[in-house]
Amino acid sequence: MGFRPSSTFKRALRLVWAVWLPVVAHAQPELSWFVTDWPPLFIFAKGQPPSQPADLGEGQVDRVMAELIARLPAYQHRFESLNSRRLWRAMAEGRALCSAAALKTSERSALAYFTPHLRVAPPVLVVRAKGAERYVGADGRASLRALLERPDLHGRLEVDRSYGPQLDPLLAGSRTLPRDSTSRIGQMAELVAAGRVDYTLDFAHTIEYLRRQGRLREPLAALPLQEAGDWSLGYVACPRTPWGLAAITAIDQAIRQAAASRSYREAYIRWLPEPLRSEQQPLFEAFYDARAQGGPQIE
Repeated sequence: MGFRPSSTFKRALRLVWAVWLPVVAHAQPELSWFVTDWPPLFIFAKGQPPSQPADLGEGQVDRVMAELIARLPAYQHRFESLNSRRLWRAMAEGRALCSAAALKTSERSALAYFTPHLRVAPPVLVVRAKGAERYVGADGRASLRALLERPDLHGRLEVDRSYGPQLDPLLAGSRTLPRDSTSRIGQMAELVAAGRVDYTLDFAHTIEYLRRQGRLREPLAALPLQEAGDWSLGYVACPRTPWGLAAITAIDQAIRQAAASRSYREAYIRWLPEPLRSEQQPLFEAFYDARAQGGPQIE
């Protein structure tokens, strides 16, 4: 004889379905964002990585992510603090993880989808502001190649750090610079400000961060380099999987929406020192206008 549910059992079953089905129907896919302790790109509040969007700091990429997350309500957002090597290993494994601080290379294009969202400054020569004019040529830029031939000037770099595809081959040539391990962002620049080193390489926004934090014994100048190349594009990257394609498509749309807002446009450039900020402002505005008014850009 078959089982015949009682009216009580039926009512209980309907109650279970009434509670369970809305939960399933409204379950949000998770999107984990890459973060790392690297001011002023990322500024961890109280030294701790964010656990929720409200915890995002005042860094350049922090504010970009906050703007995008506000326009991605379909996802439940989480954060993972990783170094670059672990990030790209996770991309290769196809994990549900995206980075808003990605640079695109041919090798990485095989691992991830990319969509552009900002202009990224090239490395600069960091020297003491007093006497900085002696490093600059007729074109208003310094030459790293010429500096490497100067035995009277002493430069120093961070160990294992890449300074970009334009500068790395030059730095690996016959005339190399000493490299030291560092324990904090901008430590080499602090040595320059203290007069212990004549020059180093870094980013203009890093020097501005150090200045605002009061970490410089003497003012520093961030000089453009002939060999560093022009400004490049910064991307959001998600793994080259079906999940990643869906995520990057939604993120690309969020970028185009956010690009019309002043807060999004200010996220990166507000950490640039003057006069570099004023010089770059029209180019940033043109870039964001194109993103706001154009169609999808997924690579």
